[in-house]
Amino acid sequence: MMNKIFINKVKIDNLWDRYKVDWNLHKGVNILIGKNGTGKSTILDIIDSALSEREDLAKKYSFSNIDIRFSNKTGVQIKHNKHEISNEYNKKEMLEMLKRLQDDILTKISDSKEISDSKEISDSKEISILNKNSNNQKLKFPEIIRISTFDMELQNKRAIKNYGDKKSIQTELDLILDNLINEFKLFQLKLKNRVEEESEKIDEKIKNLTSSLTDNNEELLILKRLVQEKEEKIKLIFEYKDKFKNIINKLFSSTNKVLTLDENNSIIFDFEDRVITPYQLSSGEKQILMILLTVILKENTNFILLMDEPEISLHVEWQKEFLNSLVDLNPNMQIILATHSPAIVTKGWKDKVTKITNIISKV
Repeated sequence: MMNKIFINKVKIDNLWDRYKVDWNLHKGVNILIGKNGTGKSTILDIIDSALSEREDLAKKYSFSNIDIRFSNKTGVQIKHNKHEISNEYNKKEMLEMLKRLQDDILTKISDSKEISDSKEISDSKEISILNKNSNNQKLKFPEIIRISTFDMELQNKRAIKNYGDKKSIQTELDLILDNLINEFKLFQLKLKNRVEEESEKIDEKIKNLTSSLTDNNEELLILKRLVQEKEEKIKLIFEYKDKFKNIINKLFSSTNKVLTLDENNSIIFDFEDRVITPYQLSSGEKQILMILLTVILKENTNFILLMDEPEISLHVEWQKEFLNSLVDLNPNMQIILATHSPAIVTKGWKDKVTKITNIISKV
């Protein structure tokens, strides 16, 4: 069984010099609700920025300390030494302030050590536990992926120059979809290679057995078991991909669209009496396809998925099925999302809801 690592606590001190955030998270699904402008998106962005080691974090937000803890007793801590200046300042003062900001402390820590013993973050997202009993064991944080569901017209039209069908790539979501579809083709190639490897192993056993096969019932039973084993292993390899297709087709059944693959293993859809590309889908259909592609390409691994208002463009019936579909496809990920949709929580997720007013308070 996979050793699932997840965020179990997020603390932010002196956010905007006014607020303290203290949030205990579930290992699976976490749903943050609250009115517009209360800080839901800010908290998600801070989590993403801290774990992705984005350098603009201290420039975007005012805070004194960010502490994110994982279930394996490791964590990330960012200390920000604020340097205030008056409204009237000259170029020299600004340069001095920026220089001081560069000295902000960015650290990864282990629960077993004090803050003063923590190390500077490295590009590999790995930490070394400084406890002697740990034998300097290195631990990795789960990958964090943030999905934006806000679509817009493609800003850089030159970005489509490498694509064959330029009319297809019209929005930022189209561009993201195109990259994911190409990754999905590679994923299928990987599955094909695994099938060939497993088949070769079993075929060799069958060949050796049949070369000296007699009327012995035991040998015939072994041969039968080998054939069944081959079929079961092939089915198991494609099970994850088939589950993805089944989820999409169930969701798209109301609009009579069926996901299939062309001769190049690229995603297409049978729609009534014609074939359409993913770029011809509605914005909601593109969005759900993009989210589910992102999840399947992680191949059932442990990662953290952040989403801000994923219900945008989704029909209310899809919103109801949304979380169940994601968890069914990958039960090993942790989901952290902000939403205004009551429909998202209706099918068994009410106990995973956190009101932002319960985790944020004035200093």
